[in-house]
Amino acid sequence: MADATNPSDVSPGEPQPVFAARLTPHRSLSRNSFTVMMLVFAALAFSSAAAFFVMGAWPILVFLVLDVGLIWVAFEMNYRSGKAYEDVVVTPNRLTIRRVSGWGRETIEELHPVWTRLKTAYDPEEERVLAVKLESKGKQVPVGAFMNPDDKESFANALGPVLDELRRGGRPPALASALP
Repeated sequence: MADATNPSDVSPGEPQPVFAARLTPHRSLSRNSFTVMMLVFAALAFSSAAAFFVMGAWPILVFLVLDVGLIWVAFEMNYRSGKAYEDVVVTPNRLTIRRVSGWGRETIEELHPVWTRLKTAYDPEEERVLAVKLESKGKQVPVGAFMNPDDKESFANALGPVLDELRRGGRPPALASALP
């Protein structure tokens, strides 16, 4: 999913962005739904554990508690990775890709927008965009790898014309965003 970023985050003296987008991974299970799912799963595990305990198979309790714990840990890791995002900001003389992992680690890549080409890997059979890359002077930078194909296509359709206009020497609108 792409969200517009705040253009006022630009340092003083820097040119205003002509394009800004925040790319975030989609999560289909909300925190509240996760809590409900875990409560239902824990209730089922507890009822099964009680039945096994009554039958004298008390060691099964350990495995049922372990199941609930492992599922909880897996979902927590998934939610943590869902906090990752990428900011793509284009000014007339700089294209910046700022990646922040779910654990807070940040990397920044900078390209010159005039020399940058937007490349998409397209699957003609399924009619969808598989990958979006920015290529400049032999360097390829993947963008939004965690996004679904529709969001990748929407992002590419928003960024492509901005880069084309800058390459032609024109001035794109004051702030183009990946969202309508």
